[in-house]
Amino acid sequence: MNDERQKKFFLMKMAVAGLAILILALWAFNLKNVWLADKEIAATNNSQEWVDLKENLNKTLVDVKDQLKNVQKTKDDAEQTANQALLADVLKETGQKVSALASSTATTTDNSSTSSPAVTATTTLAAPAVKGNSKNY
Repeated sequence: MNDERQKKFFLMKMAVAGLAILILALWAFNLKNVWLADKEIAATNNSQEWVDLKENLNKTLVDVKDQLKNVQKTKDDAEQTANQALLADVLKETGQKVSALASSTATTTDNSSTSSPAVTATTTLAAPAVKGNSKNY
């Protein structure tokens, strides 16, 4: 009985091993076909992915160029505005100093005929400086 049991146990081991070998053989045979199909799919998908990648990269570069142009335009506008503000401040301050100088010159000098043309000339010079402030550059 022990001998018969060993034979059944050995037969069962052989059946499991044979079944495992059969499954591995079928899997290996099918794997070759799967690899070929994957290579073909990968080749077509790969070329399409490169085309998509190229289009996305070109679109991104165009967007970056547009944004850089906008940044440069904004920077130029800011510089121009700052320059206009600085020029306006300088002209305003110069006009105030000229007016103050003219009024102090007018009050410190006599009412002679020489002081009056000096005040008029100074006032004439101050007027265009203040007008230049309103121009758009």
